[in-house]
Amino acid sequence: MDRPRAAARPLAAPVTVMAFASGRTVALEHGGPERLTVTDPAGRFEVAIRFTAAGPVLEVAALGLTLRSDAALTLSCDQLRVNARDGITLDSQGDLVQRVAGDVRQEVAGALETCARSVSIVAQDGSVDVSASDDACIVGRRVLLNP
Repeated sequence: MDRPRAAARPLAAPVTVMAFASGRTVALEHGGPERLTVTDPAGRFEVAIRFTAAGPVLEVAALGLTLRSDAALTLSCDQLRVNARDGITLDSQGDLVQRVAGDVRQEVAGALETCARSVSIVAQDGSVDVSASDDACIVGRRVLLNP
């Protein structure tokens, strides 16, 4: 009776490693998967670039990341996700414009407050619904209905 053969292991890709005085190392894998990896002195991953048939894939693990541009900074992708443990702040010295082809839904565990010099809510096609599980209050110098 024939014994099952062990699956053939792929040959490891050749690796070229360069060490820096800081203790960081740069490893370049080639001949199989093509990848450039930077590790810190303790061997922890910091930066990697994988070169795939579809294009390069960049991964960064850092204490902080700052992108600066004197002109526009453009992100173009199929889907954008932002996860922040402590908060998100967007500051603009100009206008903020959001264009959404689909629907917008905001889910907030705490309070939601909009503060501005003036606020306008316009339903171009349809109605405006306001509902509350408690009181719904409208406070103003004058409250105009169908002016």
